[in-house]
Amino acid sequence: MFLPLDNTLYLDIGQTEKLLGGEQKILSTFENLTHTFESPGSTVLVDRPEWAQMFATQEKNILDSGKSLNALMRLPIDRLPFCGDPISIEEELSERKKLVSFMKRVGMYGVKDFFQLNTQSINRRFGKMGIDLSDWLTGKRSLTLPLVNPFEPIQESIDGEEIFEMDSLLFCLRKTLIKMETRLQGRALIAKELKFQFHLASHMPLLKTLPLSEPLREASPLLKVIQEFLRNLQWQSPLQRLEVTVSDTIPYAPGQLSLWDQTENQKQDLLNFVDRWRSRYGDNHVGFAQLQPSYLPEKSFSLATEVAESTPDYIHPARPLFIFSPPQPYFPPKNARLIPSEKLVTEWWEGPTVREYFTVTTDSDHRPLWVFWDENKQQWFLHGSF
Repeated sequence: MFLPLDNTLYLDIGQTEKLLGGEQKILSTFENLTHTFESPGSTVLVDRPEWAQMFATQEKNILDSGKSLNALMRLPIDRLPFCGDPISIEEELSERKKLVSFMKRVGMYGVKDFFQLNTQSINRRFGKMGIDLSDWLTGKRSLTLPLVNPFEPIQESIDGEEIFEMDSLLFCLRKTLIKMETRLQGRALIAKELKFQFHLASHMPLLKTLPLSEPLREASPLLKVIQEFLRNLQWQSPLQRLEVTVSDTIPYAPGQLSLWDQTENQKQDLLNFVDRWRSRYGDNHVGFAQLQPSYLPEKSFSLATEVAESTPDYIHPARPLFIFSPPQPYFPPKNARLIPSEKLVTEWWEGPTVREYFTVTTDSDHRPLWVFWDENKQQWFLHGSF
């Protein structure tokens, strides 16, 4: 769950020890994202989110699980105002600092000094604000982070001072599209339409709209599409600023969505691609090869709608993966080298015949072929290619 406030982002990963790769992987991913957006500031990992701002005194402060309270006791009293609900911290910071200034005048210099006071003493000396701080510090109150659903469109701006031609424009766009890809990924969306607004020095802004025939999110393919779209673009006066906006999106719904492991996402993309081909050419012509036990090559697989989770142990090592269906007539050249492979007898109800299989190589063709001699028809057939 996220709570962005005053350039602060809270991420609750307390229940992810065995989820999404664990806390360390999530933290590493978060740091990569902040690096992508060039976000300065400190990174803190603590046991409780209400203590996080108290430790934000250096660029990186990672505390092992269960060690935050001990570290908390070693902090100076000046960090106490930053304990609790971030909204309360922002609203009450001035008053909290005045209260801590009073604590220092009465001889309290560390958070531990305040932590050891009982409730009656805190109420008598520091009033309601002191009780609130004590509740946050001792864990009597816990922070529940709301889920943020941003509604503003995804928009990035590029300074146009160094853009004089298409090459420099594409160079600047590359970095911008990486940021936009990350933001789309965070919202689980795919772009359907982009808008480009060129702010020129002496002309009205130039607006260009790019509808995407295939929704995209990755920066590299987007850049290629944009390059083709803006190929003949020219502007008559110096470019001051370029704004890129994702003006239309659709939800991105992979199989088992994981923001860090792309395996399921890639699998779902493949399923969607095969689905489109099945709709065009028919269910009997497109699908995933599902291997099944059969000594006849043309019957050792069937078309399935799902990707096989594992590889069967009955794959024949001497047979090629690419099979011609049906087998094609073949005429071995004079320089062909025939290496015996296996002998098969077809099923009796289809008119039994004997096939003698060979692997064929030639000096001119380095790709081995898989052929057989049909004893009934007295003819060569090409059945596969390695």
